[in-house]
Amino acid sequence: MRTYISLVVLAVMAWSPLFAQQSFTFEHDGLTRDYILYTPPGLEENAPLVFVLHGYTSASNIIMAYSGMNAVANQNGFAVCYPQGTLDITGTTHWDSNLSFTSVDDSGFLASLAEYLQQTYNLDPGRTFSCGMSNGGFMSYTLACEQPEVFKAVASVTGTMSGYDWSNCGESPVPVLQISGSADQVVPVDGSMSTAGGWGGAPNIETVIGYWAEKLECSEASSSTIEANYTTTVDEYTGCLDDNSVILYMIDGWGHSWPTTFSGTGFTASEVIWTFFQSYKTQVTGVSTVDLQVEPIQLINTLSETSISLEVRTDYLGKPFELLDLKGNRHLRGVLSDSKMLISTEGLTSGYYLFSVEGHSKRFIKL
Repeated sequence: MRTYISLVVLAVMAWSPLFAQQSFTFEHDGLTRDYILYTPPGLEENAPLVFVLHGYTSASNIIMAYSGMNAVANQNGFAVCYPQGTLDITGTTHWDSNLSFTSVDDSGFLASLAEYLQQTYNLDPGRTFSCGMSNGGFMSYTLACEQPEVFKAVASVTGTMSGYDWSNCGESPVPVLQISGSADQVVPVDGSMSTAGGWGGAPNIETVIGYWAEKLECSEASSSTIEANYTTTVDEYTGCLDDNSVILYMIDGWGHSWPTTFSGTGFTASEVIWTFFQSYKTQVTGVSTVDLQVEPIQLINTLSETSISLEVRTDYLGKPFELLDLKGNRHLRGVLSDSKMLISTEGLTSGYYLFSVEGHSKRFIKL
């Protein structure tokens, strides 16, 4: 069915370009759908767009509140969309991640909404992503399977692939981040979730992540730990297509919940998710968003022992940069002061890092 737009501002407020948290409606497949759009102050054109999908029984305003994604958007300059799921046959809010008890075209709705927001707010089609909690994580996997030309990378917190998606997913390689708890009894990480309703059917979460790593032709695997009240094992697949990655955060003893600042996990899900999305590189079959000939920075030595050298495009001189690890922690910040710079990496532990300048990121390894 043809999609058309009906835009209604539900809050009474003066219009200011790209600075608002507002509720809107969007017509798709004969249904009026609700969503919240957050755009930070001073958001630049061609900024990234992140969809955040609530869990089963939940709502867009609830996940907006507990995820803290707006604060991450303020710090990093991207727009956030919180769509609202519809009611299922029991009157419960949900996403149709190819489940057997519903037939809502959520895949088409979210893809159409993303394309509309890209055009209306001049957001980057090559940096549009989806993440979600529980059922929202299931739905993000569905988008990776069915809408890879729209959603370039996905993240799931306590979700997994539905049985149908596991058996019928397409061939497109999409970078995936998964955050799970070993004690999750709602979506067990061992793949033992009931197949009733179409929820279960996928194997254990390690196999699911290995499946996506194979899709991306990843050639290397590494493991590290985050020590906190809950110990987290981070398994990362690298050497993938276009220098992308597939990552699994497994929190020992953690249940069915979104990691926040005060959760005792040593990291916040939203910061980890954004760091993962920020490191995305255009896929071979995807839409090129950055001309590699005119990127603002070029790292000369991506494998570093004591320092990293870079060449800086002239119009980026004076711009701020920061150095982040894959957990989103900032280790260094400064200003691009010369067309050829040498930055010390002494004091950093071995591992993967991101050198970031105004949304452009380069990954390197500290040896």
